[in-house]
Amino acid sequence: MITSTQNQRVKELVQLHQRKHRIERGLFLVEGPRLVEEAHQAGWLTHVYSLEPTSYPNGERVNEVVLAKLSTTQSPQGIIGVCMRKLVERSSERIVVIESNDPGNVGTLLRSALAFGFHHVSVASGVDVTNDKVLRASAGAVFHLQIEESSLRQVKATYPNHLVLGGDATGDVSTDYQAPLILVIGHETKGMDASSVDHVVAIQTREVESLNAAVAGSMLMHRFSVDKS
Repeated sequence: MITSTQNQRVKELVQLHQRKHRIERGLFLVEGPRLVEEAHQAGWLTHVYSLEPTSYPNGERVNEVVLAKLSTTQSPQGIIGVCMRKLVERSSERIVVIESNDPGNVGTLLRSALAFGFHHVSVASGVDVTNDKVLRASAGAVFHLQIEESSLRQVKATYPNHLVLGGDATGDVSTDYQAPLILVIGHETKGMDASSVDHVVAIQTREVESLNAAVAGSMLMHRFSVDKS
């Protein structure tokens, strides 16, 4: 059992709270039974540190002080996993470009992307999908999606035959768009550049000017999900 926060391994794991160390080492932490199990099932899990004995390979017990040091939440869930990031290859028939940089919104959009068949995701420059807030909001979706950091321009250049759609309150109400397509989810405050898309699709609202990016993006992904093609 590891009982000291001065343990060298603990110090190295705490460094993974910082993005630069996650990038340099290709490792990141996940917390809680659900994310640890998702990481294990996906083959990303390398080590586990927990308060109670566990059947996971490379598991080691720690005390509450050490777990609190490794955790980024106020109420640690008793188990933390170390993951090695892997490349995931999925269908690029439906691609979602997320221009949001809010961790909670990005995580929610990743979860919706997996749910609605947008298995290829491009995130805005500087967005770190191994950020703990993104991971929690994604509910493990990050382990099952092809995720890259590319601009809309780069994605369009790579997939020139894809129809590019974006959402807005004043767009086209039609839903008759088929894959292959690229769906653009705009930034919370900056919105979306309508000139960068082929069609703007309406999300009609009442009494509010706009929707949260994660809500709007999820609605659009559902609208153009796999089972509707």
